[in-house]
Amino acid sequence: MVSARADGFRGESSHGSRNQRPDAQKTNVRIKSVDDAIASRPRPNKRGSPSVPTLDQLRTIREFEFVIESADPAVQAAVEAQLVNLRAQHPAFRFTARFGK
Repeated sequence: MVSARADGFRGESSHGSRNQRPDAQKTNVRIKSVDDAIASRPRPNKRGSPSVPTLDQLRTIREFEFVIESADPAVQAAVEAQLVNLRAQHPAFRFTARFGK
């Protein structure tokens, strides 16, 4: 099984801070975008990798792990609620979270 470390956090950028919970809408858009895509390409800015997996490789990803810096029980509950929604909307995918750093 191919997995991906998901970066679908509200407010996250590759150089910014995280708001500590997965954004289900952003993750839904990403999953749909891979289904609808006709090609893959590197990001047009310097933050992206010049090495890009093929579209077929991207379509094999079925597991997303959200890495959450906080281990606070309230954050864990909010994240789990989002994961429940994602699991219901995408039963062929596996969504997990790892808390604390």
